[in-house]
Amino acid sequence: MFTNIVRISLVFTAVWVSCFAEAQPCNSPEIRIAKEGSGESTKVSSDCDNDKQSTTNITVVVKNQENPQKQNTDARQNQDKENIKVQHRLAHLTAWLVIVGLIQAGILALTVCAIVGQIKAAKDSERAWILVNRVGSPNKWYDQDTAIYPSAIFEFKISGKTPAKIMDASLILRPVPVKHGISPAEPDLPPTFAYERQVKRNQEIPELGRVLAPEVIFQAQIILENVFLSEHEWFDLRDGKTIMCAYGFIVYRDAFKREKETRVCYVYNFSNGGVIKSIDGTVLNPPGFRIGGPTGYNHAT
Repeated sequence: MFTNIVRISLVFTAVWVSCFAEAQPCNSPEIRIAKEGSGESTKVSSDCDNDKQSTTNITVVVKNQENPQKQNTDARQNQDKENIKVQHRLAHLTAWLVIVGLIQAGILALTVCAIVGQIKAAKDSERAWILVNRVGSPNKWYDQDTAIYPSAIFEFKISGKTPAKIMDASLILRPVPVKHGISPAEPDLPPTFAYERQVKRNQEIPELGRVLAPEVIFQAQIILENVFLSEHEWFDLRDGKTIMCAYGFIVYRDAFKREKETRVCYVYNFSNGGVIKSIDGTVLNPPGFRIGGPTGYNHAT
């Protein structure tokens, strides 16, 4: 029995010694710490002799964490770089949008111009024109035995598909000196800018205007400026020193309320040297009015 107790005591002693030996990491530890370079890492070496086995060297490298402020700074810099890249992309996109907008604006402007041109062309095709149809002249300009009050008649026609509203008409009939050095003879009329200052408003036209339908023909009679010709004025006309001129203008509005103007100038031709006829009896030099005067005096808008 005693032997059994001794045996049990030895077993417990052996187990206790074994557990104690495993609990100790090493009997004679040796620790070495070394700093490298910038001091950011540390090396720890430990040598341990366990249960008469060969010594094993273990090297552990531990890196210290970087400075948190530096990490935040790097993060902010990276974020700023990303923001700059995004802003550059947005700038490029905006530039392209501007270019596309300008192109669209140009196309829109061209479209508007084309539409305006089409509208104007449509209006012009439908608008009214007041043009001279013919000009009448008196049978005689002068008679030394009988008082004659010569006059001329302008016959106008409303051309086009819409009516016209006559706002003003100023016409005059008078002898004008001949311009020297020009053949055939042309009247020496003042420049166009002085045109309006030599004529008088037609009192027969109401101030609010006179509306005439398309294809209507109307007449405007012109009395000689000095009522009748004197003997001296007649001799100048006969000898070609002066030319009898009928000229003036008409201002009107078309159906689209656009103001237009027709300017006219006619000169009278005498049958100097007698009447000349063709074989079939047609008079080749009939007396009467023909278009004459400066270019600016015969113009229609």
